[in-house]
Amino acid sequence: MSTETFRVRVNGYPMVTSPSYKKALNSFNKAKINNAGSKVEFIKEETLAVHQPINQSA
Repeated sequence: MSTETFRVRVNGYPMVTSPSYKKALNSFNKAKINNAGSKVEFIKEETLAVHQPINQSA
């Protein structure tokens, strides 16, 4: 099991963080138009589920 998060950054500063691809992509496209000449990034992060053992005391 994994969780995806999409981030939009402008000049290294976070603008949007969303689990929705569509919402993040719309924000990315708007940021490109509104911040012409700036570095606009679209980042996909995937977090894998971590299994944690159950502590059992005898």
